[in-house]
Amino acid sequence: MKTIKLAFITIGTALATPSCTPTHHDMDGQPAKLGDFSYQAPAGWTQTKSKGWHSVSTTWTPDNNDQKESIVVIRTQIDSALGQAGAEAIKKKLLAAQRELPQVQVLGSPIDFHSDGGFAGVRVEDNFIPAGAKYQYHRTHAVLVEGTDIIHVLYTAEQPDAEERALHLVVNSLHKSEG
Repeated sequence: MKTIKLAFITIGTALATPSCTPTHHDMDGQPAKLGDFSYQAPAGWTQTKSKGWHSVSTTWTPDNNDQKESIVVIRTQIDSALGQAGAEAIKKKLLAAQRELPQVQVLGSPIDFHSDGGFAGVRVEDNFIPAGAKYQYHRTHAVLVEGTDIIHVLYTAEQPDAEERALHLVVNSLHKSEG
């Protein structure tokens, strides 16, 4: 089985080129862990953990959430056929997943970049109206692939931070835990 080491990250427009990647030092963080991965979550945000049949996830929301923001970090396993199919197949799956959102407008094609943690990445953004909501939300979805692990990082907000600092904090600090 061929092992792939790639990251597909959907981040804000600032990540169009590696030289434009905001660092995770733009926002204070607090240590967080998800399976074998560690990262910094935004300071002052509260987490809610959940565990599914094939995944674990943590949702982070600010204590004062007037902008209706959230960061969701999900860890799951990659399907071996998808892993062997390579980067383009994963990009197509990521883009297809965005189209499942209600009243969605996908904002362009996935764009490649590199995170501070050394992951190659791809970002995609969209606007959608969640079921039961009156207003449009913005979402940026990140997918990092490390061996057989997939880490999704999703930033969603009704009134998004234009710099998406919370997303950049998580994505750029994400790394495989030692030990």
